[in-house]
Amino acid sequence: MIWYVMLAVIFAAEIAGIVYWQLRAERRGEQSQTKRWVKSAVLLAAAVVWALLAVYDKENAFIVLLHLFVFLLVGMCADGVFSLIRKKKVKGSACVWAAASAACLIWLCLGWAAAHHVRRTDYSVTSTKAIGQDRLRIAQITDTHIGTTMDGAGFAKKLKDVSKAKPDIVVVTGDFTDANTSREDMQRSCLELGKLETKYGIYFVFGNHDCGDEGERSFTSAELEAELERNGVIVLRDEGVRVSDNVYLIGRRDASEHRENMRKLTADIRPTDYLIVLDHQPNSFTEESQAGADLVLTGHTHGGQLMPLPLASRLLPSFFGDADFMYGKRMYGSTACIVSSGMSSWEFWFKTGTVSEFVIVDVEGP
Repeated sequence: MIWYVMLAVIFAAEIAGIVYWQLRAERRGEQSQTKRWVKSAVLLAAAVVWALLAVYDKENAFIVLLHLFVFLLVGMCADGVFSLIRKKKVKGSACVWAAASAACLIWLCLGWAAAHHVRRTDYSVTSTKAIGQDRLRIAQITDTHIGTTMDGAGFAKKLKDVSKAKPDIVVVTGDFTDANTSREDMQRSCLELGKLETKYGIYFVFGNHDCGDEGERSFTSAELEAELERNGVIVLRDEGVRVSDNVYLIGRRDASEHRENMRKLTADIRPTDYLIVLDHQPNSFTEESQAGADLVLTGHTHGGQLMPLPLASRLLPSFFGDADFMYGKRMYGSTACIVSSGMSSWEFWFKTGTVSEFVIVDVEGP
């Protein structure tokens, strides 16, 4: 219901703004009767499109309307400022209206492409500890949200690029599924994930949607876990596993669940072990660093998803909850912490502030 309320508010604001702009243009004597009819027809067509989109997908209808509202508002402000600077009435409101709408369309098309095209992002980390080989290559997959921008078959195609990177180990850091994921797509995705060829295996931790959307989809988190394990994927829930003689991996429960603290999870680990921690949400880096983690891999934030959130998170980080940061790599002491924007996103078809990605981390030995 809240989405429909927000849609109604934004739609009403846009209609009021466009009507105001029309009246202002008429007072300036900019518009003929023909132009008014044309603009009214365009407005009516847009309203029909928005209504159909709202019925099909209310969340994305809201995103489209919100972006159009912002672009029109910026256009109106720019038109007003230009008129003040010139100190006279400037004809061209219709042109500004059209330009703002076109700019919004282009922006959303770029955002759609950024969300649906999954690129490879590479990071390099140097270890002072022996890792048993010259280089350990880790592929991180996170926030696929199967059913939003890709189904099971689409996920299978994305995995071909992951496979080409020839990773030694594959890790999945949560939100593999959500309320929109069908049982069939979940099963297909687990099957395809299990087909990846690796030296040390495939490891999985739950995200808040994997374990928190019970009752909203056709399978439970227990059934998801069973399907993953059936395909050879190792699910870790506050558990650790020795990947090799020199490398140890801990997979944490999601921060939305009750979970053990890092000190307890690392109690039996050798100081010489290279320790990798998988944690869906990026809000425990200090704790994980103090517990001796060498590398922490997370997701959850979608890189900020929509502008201006990525920019605002850098300027005003305290306003963005518990996340230590939204995207990229940062060092906490000697611990390398990486936040991926993920392969997809929850509900939304657009990424206007970041990209869709899978991550390759090369850990270089001493």
